[in-house]
Amino acid sequence: RAANHLYLVTVGDGDPHGLIHPETTHPATATDILEQILARDGSARSATTIGREAGTPAVLLGQAAARYHDALYFAAEAFIGPQHVAAIETSAEQLVPGIGDEPAWPVLRAHLILVQAQGHDAAGDLASAVDERALNGVRDRAAVLDWRLDPTGLRGARPGPLPWMPAIPAQLATDPKWGPYLTGRAGRVVVLADAVRHTIHEGPTPLWARQTVAQPPTGVLAEVAVWRAATGVDAEDRRPTGRPQLQKAAATWQQKLNSQIAGGRNPAVDEWGPLIGQVVPTRDDFTPLLAERLAAINRAGLNAHKLFHAAAAQGPLPDEHAAAALWWRMSRHLSPAVAADVDGGDANSDLATSWSAQFEQLVGTDTAQHLKASPWWPTLVTAVDHGVQR
Repeated sequence: RAANHLYLVTVGDGDPHGLIHPETTHPATATDILEQILARDGSARSATTIGREAGTPAVLLGQAAARYHDALYFAAEAFIGPQHVAAIETSAEQLVPGIGDEPAWPVLRAHLILVQAQGHDAAGDLASAVDERALNGVRDRAAVLDWRLDPTGLRGARPGPLPWMPAIPAQLATDPKWGPYLTGRAGRVVVLADAVRHTIHEGPTPLWARQTVAQPPTGVLAEVAVWRAATGVDAEDRRPTGRPQLQKAAATWQQKLNSQIAGGRNPAVDEWGPLIGQVVPTRDDFTPLLAERLAAINRAGLNAHKLFHAAAAQGPLPDEHAAAALWWRMSRHLSPAVAADVDGGDANSDLATSWSAQFEQLVGTDTAQHLKASPWWPTLVTAVDHGVQR
């Protein structure tokens, strides 16, 4: 009763197969780990359901993309041979003493190996990156040099099976051992990406796209679907492109997609962003969603400004997910039906209430339909729901 303590391990497990992943340079925070735990669903699922989901193009694309990346780096190291790998490691240590102990060294090492497999001088490229600007005071010099090494982030290669993936180096593509295998892996990614795009054209609008007033074009929806599948964004994640990417090419492509989604403008953020910025100085991933929901509340005839200021006055906000915390504080003052409607972003939905049938009996079906079509209907629902609760 005196206290509750939660202990979380936030360091890597040393698995060599995980060394080239972003988590190596930016380990999960305690909040990240808790989110992963809370996202798990332990309910029983049938073998047929698991099998059906495992065979969807989105799931298969995520697996194929990861396998292509892993195979590309593994093949590059095997292709150049242990002598060249050792020479790269020695040169790096001479250029930046102690770099082998940096957290991002495994990522930088894989990068240099792929550059060498392109036929370039990896040690020379690293020397140029070191000379570009002083590294004094840098917490992880390997991470900074990995970012500097090439302007595109594609490891000195052309775009591969997906725009943010490096292509197969020419020398590897023509190698009798690795060429056919890597080409097959790349082809698998391309085929599955096309299948994911097709599901967008044929299926319902994704959950994340229903929360804004202006829906992005179908072509943009398809490219975002490919991105989400290939990078493993959870289907319940309301952020269009998921968590921010750290690798240069992926981060650049993610920014491009986010710009296409917004269409170069975001009316809700333009309107509500300054107000949110007074309470949340650092914009986070939930800020655009909060702006959309404030706009939806305003359209519903409720006093969004009053709700916002009341939520902000309840006390300090957490360091992480401050905008989401504000929405949580606001949503409890809305009717559950209205909160769910705003959360879904469908301004034209018919709010479901437990007293709908009784309401129609009291005022008549025609009058009830007329009232439900009014922009003030959510306000009435909120008032009646709060009255019923009391």
